[in-house]
Amino acid sequence: MNSSSLHRDAFLHASNQIGQKIVDEAFWHEGRCNWIGAEPVERRGRGEQSPVSYRVLGPDLYSGTSGVALFLAELYAVTHNPDFRRSALGAIHHSLACCESIPSRLRLGLFTGWTGVALAAVRIGRILDERELDHRARNLMVRVLAEQFDPSEFDMISGRAGAISALIVLHFLLKDYFLIDSAIRLGHELVSAAEESGCAISWKVCGVRSHHDLTGFSHGTAGAAYSLLELYSTTGISAFRNSALAAFQYERRWFNAPKGNWPDFRADSSTRTRRPSMFPCLSFWCHGAPGIALSRLRAYELLNDELSLAEALVALETTHKSVLAAHTSGMGNFSLCHGVCGNAEAILYGSQIVDSRAQDTETLHSVAFSAIERFGQRESVWPCGTHVGETPGLMLGLSGIGHHFLRLYDPSVPAISILRKHQWQSL
Repeated sequence: MNSSSLHRDAFLHASNQIGQKIVDEAFWHEGRCNWIGAEPVERRGRGEQSPVSYRVLGPDLYSGTSGVALFLAELYAVTHNPDFRRSALGAIHHSLACCESIPSRLRLGLFTGWTGVALAAVRIGRILDERELDHRARNLMVRVLAEQFDPSEFDMISGRAGAISALIVLHFLLKDYFLIDSAIRLGHELVSAAEESGCAISWKVCGVRSHHDLTGFSHGTAGAAYSLLELYSTTGISAFRNSALAAFQYERRWFNAPKGNWPDFRADSSTRTRRPSMFPCLSFWCHGAPGIALSRLRAYELLNDELSLAEALVALETTHKSVLAAHTSGMGNFSLCHGVCGNAEAILYGSQIVDSRAQDTETLHSVAFSAIERFGQRESVWPCGTHVGETPGLMLGLSGIGHHFLRLYDPSVPAISILRKHQWQSL
């Protein structure tokens, strides 16, 4: 057996082991299951570690039971372990039953709201042949799309950008034109909320102090641009394409060539200066090169845009260095949001789209295999994005780590870091 096959077997074993740990720690009530997990108490600026609290998980995709359910269902599709099927169903039933606990201002969001719960429910229904989940997901979307939302909620986490990307996938899965019509409406609202500066556009982030509008995927212009490109590719409405390219132009204005990265403009005690070159550059899915790489790779995939490809290659090189640095130092965490697995997802996508990056998969496999040897033992603790031990959620915890290992084993498993509708149609 060659080393590649050994790695693939190790990835599936690690994902299975993580899944079994999650299943073993679930607690049940009337056919639903939940977990205790660590969650940040509040959002803080860059460099300021948020305090955490331990509580039962909410229903959301980011750190709640719908995200855990999605991972367990994907794992069941590969392993056919009935424990994973039972727990995936128990977790998604909890999510659907507890959606009212999500504050109304967050309900539109892909990662914070009902939209993400609906997306997870439909995918899980397909995997487990539980099609009544389609009906419940559609009803959830009918309710949430009838509500009015703050125009400033634009981003991938809790705003219009994430909702648009999910609605496109849901439309292709459910064949319901009400969903794509809603995505178009949200797209026009997203464009209208943008601030113009010459030939560039950007968006202010609600509730975050910053010196300039943010770059990056989760809360910045890259995520909004990506969602508009998805909408353009589905509808052919040129205004969405033009706005996406104008958003890229905003990020291009701030590119830090010596660092091969884009600055984080969030305000905190370490950023008293307003000189662009003095702002730090992060390398995470949420802020910095990895997430920006995802947006540019998708732009190249959809538009065959050479400038986007050139930016993607720079971002991928920076991301590659960050993964190697974390591996060499043994520091950092393995979360999807702001850890090694999220960065690795950008490299994995790049290796699928750009022939010249195909060799990067060797780095991913080596880093992942080394992490499994270090943390995949029975008594070991996987470093999660909460920085205080393990938590079961998708974007900060064990479910995301297991999901990434599952994608290393089988890349046809749909990515969470960026939604591409053709992936979600396949089983």
